[in-house]
Amino acid sequence: MADSPRDCTMILAQTGAALRPLIRLRVNTLPPKIRHIPELHFGWWADQGSTVDTVRPAPALLACQAVGGEPRASYPAAVAVELVHNASLLHDDIIGQDPLPRGRPTLWAPRVPAAILAGNALFFAAVQTLTDAPRLEQTLPILLASVQALIEGEYLDTLIESDTDVSADRVLGVAAGKTGELLACA
Repeated sequence: MADSPRDCTMILAQTGAALRPLIRLRVNTLPPKIRHIPELHFGWWADQGSTVDTVRPAPALLACQAVGGEPRASYPAAVAVELVHNASLLHDDIIGQDPLPRGRPTLWAPRVPAAILAGNALFFAAVQTLTDAPRLEQTLPILLASVQALIEGEYLDTLIESDTDVSADRVLGVAAGKTGELLACA
């Protein structure tokens, strides 16, 4: 990433170009019988292109660069954040029972246990990715705390779904736990 001014679209494109191959490499380390579900989830088996969303990992690269670091040093953390995000999407799709999440047929409907395990595998792949990162003793606790907050946000979301009296503060709390936490983690 150059030092010239960039717009958001360019930053996200550069982040994606840097991270997509690394995410694919990490997913390829998963056991073959479970790997196909994340591959489908990421859109790698169809002509849909990659669904790697670089909004969450981009802040890791930008923060590293902002303090004078080489962006490559932040790649493991950025990949870990994106893997956690996608693990949470697999689980959220099951919880929400949406047949067309993000405009594509769901992966949970045919085999819920396999989709749950694929999400779990992505969570652990995120942790494994951080073992390649500098300062593991600092980065791993941050990621694990963020995952716990994300899980709490997801749980609070399930409570809201069955409640008829939902305040804006409760909805914002869910958003902070589910989305804000990973952005902060990055």
